[in-house]
Amino acid sequence: VIDSDPDGVWLAVTSLSFDISVLELLWTLTRGLHVVVKAESGIAPSAPAVTKAASFSLFYFGAGESIADDGYRFIRESVTWADKAGFEAAWFPERHFHDFGAPYPNPSVIASAVAVLTDDLKVRAGSVVLPLHNPVRVAEEWAVVDNLSRGRVGVSFAPGWQINDFVLNPGAHATARADLAQNIDTVKRLWRGETVALPGPRGDVDVHTFPRPIQAELPVWLTSAGSRGTFEQAGTLGVNILTHLLGQSIDDLAANVDAYRAAWDAAGHAGSGQVTVMVHTYLDDDAHTAREVAREPLKGYLGTAAGLLKNIASEFPTFKGSGEDADEAFRNLTDEELGMLLDIAAERYLNGSGLFGTVEEGIEMASALTAAGVDEIGCLIDFGVPADRALGALDRIAAVRDGLSAAAVMDDRSGAAAQVETVGSLIHEHSVTHLQCTPSLAEMLVADPADHSALRSLHHLMLGGEAMPVELARQLRDLVPARFTNMYGPTETTIWSLVHEIETVGEGTIPIGRPILNNPIAIRDGAGNEVPVGVWGELHIGGEGVARGYRDRPELTAERFVDRPAGRSYGTGDVARVRPDGQVVEFGGRGDGQVKIRGHRIELGEIEAVVDSIDGVVKSVVAPQPDQPSSLVAFVVPVSVDVAAEAIVGAVERRLPDAMVPSSVVMIDALPLTPNGKVDRKALPFASVSGAPVGDVSLEGTESVVADVWRAVLGRSVGADENFFDIGGHSLRAVAVFRQIVDKTGASLALTDVFRFPTVRSFAAHLDGLDPDSARATDSDSGAVTPAAGTDRGAMRRAARQRRGR
Repeated sequence: VIDSDPDGVWLAVTSLSFDISVLELLWTLTRGLHVVVKAESGIAPSAPAVTKAASFSLFYFGAGESIADDGYRFIRESVTWADKAGFEAAWFPERHFHDFGAPYPNPSVIASAVAVLTDDLKVRAGSVVLPLHNPVRVAEEWAVVDNLSRGRVGVSFAPGWQINDFVLNPGAHATARADLAQNIDTVKRLWRGETVALPGPRGDVDVHTFPRPIQAELPVWLTSAGSRGTFEQAGTLGVNILTHLLGQSIDDLAANVDAYRAAWDAAGHAGSGQVTVMVHTYLDDDAHTAREVAREPLKGYLGTAAGLLKNIASEFPTFKGSGEDADEAFRNLTDEELGMLLDIAAERYLNGSGLFGTVEEGIEMASALTAAGVDEIGCLIDFGVPADRALGALDRIAAVRDGLSAAAVMDDRSGAAAQVETVGSLIHEHSVTHLQCTPSLAEMLVADPADHSALRSLHHLMLGGEAMPVELARQLRDLVPARFTNMYGPTETTIWSLVHEIETVGEGTIPIGRPILNNPIAIRDGAGNEVPVGVWGELHIGGEGVARGYRDRPELTAERFVDRPAGRSYGTGDVARVRPDGQVVEFGGRGDGQVKIRGHRIELGEIEAVVDSIDGVVKSVVAPQPDQPSSLVAFVVPVSVDVAAEAIVGAVERRLPDAMVPSSVVMIDALPLTPNGKVDRKALPFASVSGAPVGDVSLEGTESVVADVWRAVLGRSVGADENFFDIGGHSLRAVAVFRQIVDKTGASLALTDVFRFPTVRSFAAHLDGLDPDSARATDSDSGAVTPAAGTDRGAMRRAARQRRGR
């Protein structure tokens, strides 16, 4: 079928699911071939168990005039210390016309001074707001700094969001973000010494900048406030990324870093880029002392930043596109509400979004950032802690760096000892001639030098299970000296049904090939009729490999397995066509039930199979909600009204991963059907989802009141145990929730309660548990609830530490 080499040694890298480990290897095992099975655990290439420790830098973004008042003494002394301590860089921002960042109107000016004060410390802009400046001016200014520093310059670019800054270049505001990539490219070309034609008063002018810099290429970062799109743009452009934890958690950061590196790889850039994260930092010998020293300066610092947002909150990345008038919401904050928000923000930073506390806590936080994929930690030290105290704490930052490095070395050694079975090592150890794996794994093997080298010894490489990327096929075709085969086939037709020998790689997609012996195929339209050559349709497979159906699932078997005059065939749900030349089949993606939820590829049929197996369920269809593609909705035909949505969700939770659990369940009398009897997914009643979501179907009293407010503020359905801040909530929306609940209930709540109790269930329980002497009891008819007690800051700190531990 594939290869009959009696002396071959097969290596299958697999998840050891039943279909692959038994059916797929049966042919090779029954022929007495030597088969090595590499389990999914540890399938990554021969990288050490733990990522190398992040480097450390200092970051500056002080508010007010204090930094400048003493001749920038704080900067001079701290960068001199960092240079001697072996830190990587010092970063300086660009900020105009406001107390927030007031000492830093032009980073190249301060960088010039730092360049001559230091010997090894890199000097970087974090950031240059490029649309405010002509790329020529940026290239020439930083070339000066590069010469002064003898080649230690780096620049992060940003499109800018503070509208008042654009008095420096008013015409650039409307297209600042769209023009950023082109402007970065212009700076880089000028830096390299290219002559660039730029518009002048009498037509284009050929510009060649001076002085010439020391570095042949300008190290470039792109600044992001946490937008996935910006991370992906940086990866596509092949530049580094600079970010912070203002609008993202460490988990969010890790997901963004993954997206950045995936975009980097997809664009074909060498290496993996550099991720730099700015974190507010103050460490002391005692955790309580560290936080108390930092608390008021941090609140004042954040208060200055809040003043910057007063009339332009909607322009700030965290609130941009929030679907509400953020400017109006910010302007309407009372002094008391703003004070509470600053308390909450300071608490968040002090307990999970910065380097605060002891050296040991700093190492813990730095380890979490390193695990998220961070390469460099920029410690922001000028947020208002008295200068001498902040300078005295610098040695503790160095201790965190050293402790992180020591831990990484230990993990590297233990990981190297434990991880002996890499793909490359197995190929060499067993003299493997045939390798079978997925394209995703093959991409990792190509990227790793050891595994990359091992691939050259193969006689036959077989990839399947996913669509074959053209660029990967091109790389592998150049690398593997012998046979290279693209495999296609579902479990229902005994794994492999079509194969394609990849001899050359052109510009189009990689075909899935021709059917193997006794596996006839057909491309059919929605009515089941065969389509002509070159026309896209659903791929159907017949012949000896077709299974008898799904066990104990006659309806699904009847839908997918069809008896035809030419024999029984299986409808794959995959879109395909026979290429116009009539020679091979081309894959066009999924045509039915596969979706991507939070980065996971999900087969909706798998969820439906679980739901259909639940007592009381006649039939179900699962589909993503059109306006919220990350939320799955289960439409269920129940036996009776006694079937509960919560019971369905609970059953799915016990059997499937979180990403496959529906967010909502809608009970319907019958599923909508097309004229040929198939489920009409376009006619599913998604409008019904706007009612109570999963977990809320039986909400009463206080929980119902709280859920109603959350739905009104967020504009979406809300589960009783969904975290407000994970489903679109932020500080301004927390204020709206706070106000509405106070208005509806008469409760004397604290704004911090929304942060302390971030689910409908926990918030309602908090309200119900209030002291009856200081509040009204809940009225079961009106839903009125009692006023809240004061804020428990100890509970806030404990909750923050628990979140950080997760």
